[in-house]
Amino acid sequence: MLPLLVIAGSALTTYGSIKWAKRKQSLPQKVEPEAKKPDLTKVNRNFAIASTTFGLAVGGIFYPALKVASIAGLFFLTIPIWKQGYRALYRQHRFNIDVVNSLALPLAVVTGFTLPVAFTYWIHHTGKRLIAKTKSYSDPNIADTVNALPNLIWVVKDEVEILVPVAELQVGDVMVVHAGEVIAADGKVISGDGFVDQRALTGQGKSVDVKVGDAVLASTLLLRGKLHIQVERAGDETMMAEINAILSNYTDDNKMVQSTGEAIADRMALPITALSALAFPVIGPHGATAILCTFMTEDIKFITPINTLNHLKIASHSGVLIKDGRALELLSQVDTVIFDKTGTLTQNQLHLSKVYPLANYTEDEILSFAATAEYKQQHPIAKAIQQAAKQRELTTDSIDSSSYALGYGIQVMSKGKLIRVGSFRFMEIEKVDIPYQTVNDIVQACREQNYALVMVSVDDELIGAIELHASLRPEAAPLIKSLQAKGLDVHIFSGDHEKPTQKLAEELNVTHHYAELLPEQKAERIQQLKSEGKKVCFVGDGLNDSIALKAADVSISLHGASPIATDVAQVILMDDSLSQIKPLFSHASELKKNIRFGVLSVLVPGTMVVTGVFFFHLGVLGSVILSDIGLITGLTHSMLPLLKHKKQDNNDDNRN
Repeated sequence: MLPLLVIAGSALTTYGSIKWAKRKQSLPQKVEPEAKKPDLTKVNRNFAIASTTFGLAVGGIFYPALKVASIAGLFFLTIPIWKQGYRALYRQHRFNIDVVNSLALPLAVVTGFTLPVAFTYWIHHTGKRLIAKTKSYSDPNIADTVNALPNLIWVVKDEVEILVPVAELQVGDVMVVHAGEVIAADGKVISGDGFVDQRALTGQGKSVDVKVGDAVLASTLLLRGKLHIQVERAGDETMMAEINAILSNYTDDNKMVQSTGEAIADRMALPITALSALAFPVIGPHGATAILCTFMTEDIKFITPINTLNHLKIASHSGVLIKDGRALELLSQVDTVIFDKTGTLTQNQLHLSKVYPLANYTEDEILSFAATAEYKQQHPIAKAIQQAAKQRELTTDSIDSSSYALGYGIQVMSKGKLIRVGSFRFMEIEKVDIPYQTVNDIVQACREQNYALVMVSVDDELIGAIELHASLRPEAAPLIKSLQAKGLDVHIFSGDHEKPTQKLAEELNVTHHYAELLPEQKAERIQQLKSEGKKVCFVGDGLNDSIALKAADVSISLHGASPIATDVAQVILMDDSLSQIKPLFSHASELKKNIRFGVLSVLVPGTMVVTGVFFFHLGVLGSVILSDIGLITGLTHSMLPLLKHKKQDNNDDNRN
């Protein structure tokens, strides 16, 4: 009687689940479950129920009433599987592991093998807990990661400054921004000058010297000075808002990618079901159940996440934060690595490239005057000048008095000499005697190459100019060389001008380089490469890289980069260096090998089970034992990398 009740209950529950799924399908759909953030409370609850059900099934060997209770637990845990199986089969037209599991319960219960199924469910929900930890569910939230726009802003109306809500800003309004305030809209400076920190948008530590006629962007921070800015784009029209909109709507292919274990398990679902169906008339229900109870699919979905989690731990110990375990799996398939230029291949700190004598002074004298004026200053230009003077072992004189022209430069009195250090415009404002014919060529060349140029004058005479370059990261060249030696294709993307980009590419021996790219153009080129069958890894650091980071198969950013870049990227290099990229590829290769071994440790016993069922009348118990041997072998091997690295770390500590 009990088998009949079980069959009837199974049929009714299946029918109810299908009707529920149909009704659910007819309702307005919000977000597919795959895209939702996992409910860890629900995952833990189901794991507890599965554990209890397994315990009841074991107890049912001695007390049959407990077996009935375990059947109730199995039906409860099977309801969501039936729903997922229906969704896969009828809505997604896929035959996956959920469909197989939907068939396994009724057959196993009817044939009296409740305990193996209960054990299978316990494995299933244990794997669910581990898989949830390997996936990334951190969606970018620009509003929380860049400088928040103010609620109110000063605007000039009828020659009077009044405070108005930022939401009411319109094109043509003139807003007034003071030092320490965030710029609320894109616009053009019509009065004033100052230093603007663009790090929240670009990831670059270099502050920009802005003056009348220069463009400024919303969410940047005015460090010094006072600006009158005519609004050109406000609200949803600003550059930040546009990138936010593109980023929110941009298809993130990585969110659609299954883990290796899930993909293999789904591919095995149909063959296992077919073999079980074949065994039913040939061997009988016990043989069909034995094949379904090989647990191959569940074991793979269990072993693969553990392998991934262990490698995530290993990577974290070496200063690499991997937010999405699938990124490490995909990295082993990458054949194209793209680096952003500014802030990624180059450092924020400037260095001295050249000193141009423009009067009767030597290079060391010009640099010494500049270092004297910039003494105790902390901005990047001052630090570069101080460092260069220190390297040349130059002495600096004491300062009698000083004054700072916000946004332009500094002037000091030292030993009776008036020293000015600053921009070309600063020298013009101070009416310094400038040899324009010589200086104009130098200024134009530096602008084309995007180099910083600092003028130095003494007693109203321009005596020289100092050219400063962004420093190439010392680890960049050997890293790119090692990637190319592995057969990887390396590209450089830049929003900078063609000449400096080409020069850097030649220095790094990179053939493929692209300059003056807009954020969406970077993403379009990545999509083009992907359409050609390439697997792309992108390394970037600014808001203008965020769309490209999301478009790539694997995205990497540096700690301390633009907040939005670190939010979007799947991998963060916590030591703010590119040096960890090479071992990161090694971790990916090792993970691929371990997953392959884990899959084989399951497939070999599974093949033995199928062979044993058809040729040696192997039963459910034998199927479970062989499967457990494969599971234990795979789990043991998956733990070896973590143990090896722990041993290596201990040896390193002992040496120290």
